[in-house]
Amino acid sequence: MKVFIHTSSRNRPAWVVCVVVLLVVVTRATVSAQSGGMGGMAMGGGMSSGNVKERDFSGHPPGGYCGATSSNTSSGSAWCESPAKFVAPLPIPSIIDGTKGGSVLLTAGKACQAIFHNDDGSECGPRTEIWGFNGTWPGPTVQAQKGIPFDIVHVNHLGQDYENKDIRISVHHHGLHLLPKFDGHPLPDGVTDPSFAIDPAGMIYNASSYTYKTTNQQEPGTFWYHDHTVHSSGRNVVMGLTGFFLLQPNNDTMYDNVQNLPSGDFEILLAIQDRSFTDHNQFDYPMNFDELQATGFSHVGYFGRYMLVNGAHAPYLNVKAGWYRFRLLNGCNARQLTLQIETSSGSRRDIMHQIGTEGGHISKRRQRSSIDMAPGERYDVLVDFRNITVGTKLYLTNSFSQAPELPDVMEFRIVDGSTPNFTVPTELVSYSWPSNPSVERTIDLVPPMGDSAGWTIGGIRYDPDAANIHVQKGTTERWSFQVSHGGMGGGMGGGMGDGMMMMDPHPMHVHLVQFHVDGLDSGSLQDGWKDIVMVPANGQVSITATFDGEPGVYSMHCHNLEHEDVDMMAQFEICDDSSGHPCDPTLLYSFTAGGPSWGRDQDIDPSSSAKEPASLRMVICLLTLASTFMAVGYV
Repeated sequence: MKVFIHTSSRNRPAWVVCVVVLLVVVTRATVSAQSGGMGGMAMGGGMSSGNVKERDFSGHPPGGYCGATSSNTSSGSAWCESPAKFVAPLPIPSIIDGTKGGSVLLTAGKACQAIFHNDDGSECGPRTEIWGFNGTWPGPTVQAQKGIPFDIVHVNHLGQDYENKDIRISVHHHGLHLLPKFDGHPLPDGVTDPSFAIDPAGMIYNASSYTYKTTNQQEPGTFWYHDHTVHSSGRNVVMGLTGFFLLQPNNDTMYDNVQNLPSGDFEILLAIQDRSFTDHNQFDYPMNFDELQATGFSHVGYFGRYMLVNGAHAPYLNVKAGWYRFRLLNGCNARQLTLQIETSSGSRRDIMHQIGTEGGHISKRRQRSSIDMAPGERYDVLVDFRNITVGTKLYLTNSFSQAPELPDVMEFRIVDGSTPNFTVPTELVSYSWPSNPSVERTIDLVPPMGDSAGWTIGGIRYDPDAANIHVQKGTTERWSFQVSHGGMGGGMGGGMGDGMMMMDPHPMHVHLVQFHVDGLDSGSLQDGWKDIVMVPANGQVSITATFDGEPGVYSMHCHNLEHEDVDMMAQFEICDDSSGHPCDPTLLYSFTAGGPSWGRDQDIDPSSSAKEPASLRMVICLLTLASTFMAVGYV
């Protein structure tokens, strides 16, 4: 059976004038930025606030929760005007051990964290308010072992936000195979109706808790947990609600070759994230949905002005001359990364060896000169420092071009000392990839058009009380994601080089399953178990997966968190006719059938060829121009 899900292309000559004016504005802003004037547009795909002192979307009082006082800053200054790089040590998240079963506790709350430092290593400016698990950002690393289940008790002690509204969260354990009610569904405001397809108990309101049950039966891999609240994921992740979840192998003989990899002090987790700050060292991000839409982030994504690793700005790490294992996470909301290791003069050192993707080890160790990472992706790599002279400094850099460009990630300092005798095998773990799909689906990623606030999947905005796809339990399916043509595209996203369409790439994340990307060259970076795949602008990518989860409703969405927050998300229902859990036809709201709107705007009927009125197109054009003028500092 083949199911095609698509929307028709539309001819919009009324956009031509709008696009021409936008081109002029952006060109002028870019020239001004290059000459040292006002901050410009992030031409690589997002809007930047231009200058750290210019914009403060949050509207919170100066200093916020962590005001500039002698108790939390050594300098007492209002902000850190010139933060130094490579002067603060890399923070290492604490570890919570779940390998013996039982339960672990993660409490979300507010804390003050030092992010910027002076040349002498002292704190620069006030500390930053974070919303972290167990008081830190990133939160503790949860350690698990394959086959040993345990509970994760999440408690919400975040209190109120800057608008005096209770902060609610829904935690998604990204990449784990969990029951539907533990999937971290992004419930909308005010949903308490138990007739909804998803379990409303998954939303953790202030001063309450929710217990997630893990089974840990899947392949060992590098996973993470983060907030997944509808319309607030981007904000809550920026504020710090993230952490690692590591699933380690058991004693099965299939893992014999990976049992003695670098561990302990020689296994380092790196959460790489970009952030912008107000003039009081506080996170600069829209604090509610209306502000998010007004900034332009909702179309193109959030691109911070500073690169942070484990919550510190451009830190350093002392390493000995031996093998190290690094678990890499691109925790940015929208920024793509291309990581490599270089000398101080910029010469690349090819000392990275990939051993895993998101969902497990790959079959063979592969040397990499660089590693491309989409938002949400993880890679497991070994780094060979054995032949590096003590006293040498090397640098982890980012060469992916997105404005504002952030090339400096962190520094490695080679120090004296002995290293354990770790095993670094060539052959790792062998798997059989899913094949012979019985169902094929083509799923359109649709740019903003008509009255849509942003990108959608199949032309339909997220509906928490609907399933857009029905999948029989145990079925192997091939899903082909393609960026649809039509509409204005992604605002300023994707760069002007894409022409009038200005299309965006999309890191698509499917909950529940680990999939395999089709059509890869042998030895490709992505040739392993995956739960995120980057769909290029104007392109298509196919994945194949076996849907062996328990019956219920699961999510899929773009992991550009600003796209996700304006409803670029859909749901699929796992059904099992043989066990008395048939698909519920009342939930089906397919991409091709259309249906009633649940949210703020009417959904776009993908089968409609009617054009929206020219007056509406021009209103949208004027609003886009207004937000662009504001972003580049014209008003």
